[in-house]
Amino acid sequence: MNVLLISPKVMVPGWELLIGGYTIGSGILYIAATVRQAGHNVVVELGNEDNIISLIKKHSPEVVGVTCLTATYPTAKNLINLIKKFDTAVLTVLGGHYATFMTREIFSECSVDYILRGEGEIAFVKLLKEIETGNTYSIIEGIAFRKMKKIFNEHSYTLLKDIDTIPYPAIDLVPKEIKDFMPIIHTSRGCPHRCSFCSVSAFYDGKWRARKIENIIAEIEAYASQGIKRFYFIDDNLTVDTKRVRTICKELKDKGLDDLKWRCLSRVDSIYKDPVMIDKMADSGCTSMSLGIESGVQEILNRYKKNISLNHVEEAVKIMNDSSIFHGWYMIIGSGDEFDAPKYIEKNINFMKKVKFDVLQISILTPFPGTELYAKIVAENRLLHKNWNKYDCTHCVYQPLHLTPEQIEQYHIKAYRTLYLDRGLDLFKIAYKGFNSGFLSPTMILTSGKHGMDIIFKKKKFYEAIESFE
Repeated sequence: MNVLLISPKVMVPGWELLIGGYTIGSGILYIAATVRQAGHNVVVELGNEDNIISLIKKHSPEVVGVTCLTATYPTAKNLINLIKKFDTAVLTVLGGHYATFMTREIFSECSVDYILRGEGEIAFVKLLKEIETGNTYSIIEGIAFRKMKKIFNEHSYTLLKDIDTIPYPAIDLVPKEIKDFMPIIHTSRGCPHRCSFCSVSAFYDGKWRARKIENIIAEIEAYASQGIKRFYFIDDNLTVDTKRVRTICKELKDKGLDDLKWRCLSRVDSIYKDPVMIDKMADSGCTSMSLGIESGVQEILNRYKKNISLNHVEEAVKIMNDSSIFHGWYMIIGSGDEFDAPKYIEKNINFMKKVKFDVLQISILTPFPGTELYAKIVAENRLLHKNWNKYDCTHCVYQPLHLTPEQIEQYHIKAYRTLYLDRGLDLFKIAYKGFNSGFLSPTMILTSGKHGMDIIFKKKKFYEAIESFE
């Protein structure tokens, strides 16, 4: 069968705007790999309302799969509706976190044929097999569908039992519009933690599954044989098991792969509990790492269910500053409860002044569907709207208890302005370090610098600075 996989061509604030271009998630590349392995013709494209019909004409797909996040769902919905209007014979599938959590709502407003709930590598291939045999309404684990206006299988959900069984992601199918693509490697999937604001823990139901180390190393060797010099361990938390990370680092050294540069995501508790691990990571090629502090207020950290203390944060920051690894941190403005008050937001900002970060990405608390936070805000009738394209962590989409949404957005500006101005001339050293680490490209430095100037000196809101840049 001819299969077209679409990643919405939407510029979402954050990483995409920092690099000055579009990105693509790992999930769609894994789906592409399994579809191809099953013998189908598959193409991956970036799609939006302007180019989707030309893509359909170009590739003549029998099935179109679309992935989406909460903020990209409006585009995904429009794409599918346009496809079905153009040719009703083309079958459509929607997947991703948002699709998993909002199945019934999607069917009520979108002409999609199937919704893939959970991990899709096996379920999508099974669906294609059934479609080939003419059975378009088969019950498949993880596939919801609509027949005669009735929804079937909407609570079915699938997670892979063995993630070593799937092929490596089809990085050769990455669309040419993606600038400076870095190969992605999952050494594990999921996260054992239950942060209240995080859709990852909700999507994986708090489950964490690890690949065999020899399988991971074989994938890295395959990339190295193609001349690839850097990659991204895209695990939601690479360092869940610090002993396992040490073993991976040792294997990289033993196999002569430590000349490759790599980056990853980690957590504060992994760092302070095993500081020697950081040295091993740096020695085996790790040049950059991203970590979440989230808040400088202990009460808010507790509500987030982060299971870390501010003392742990300070200890982890010191360890990272003593290492050669370029480190980026995440901070959140807002708590969704009684701590949404000036006193606590100022306390949050003041604590972050003590964090000598290399890069700090500051977000507004956003209640994503599927999360504990979303359920709480909806139950309290404090969700302002469902304009999903504004669920981008730069807009306040809920009603704070002791502030207005506008005030939260103003604090977002203040946090950026205060914390980056506080670093002063150190920012030039940081930019140089980030460039040497491979974390920051010249485009990223210029783009983020331009956004920063607009926010700091022109006092623009984050999304206003982005719009002016586009």
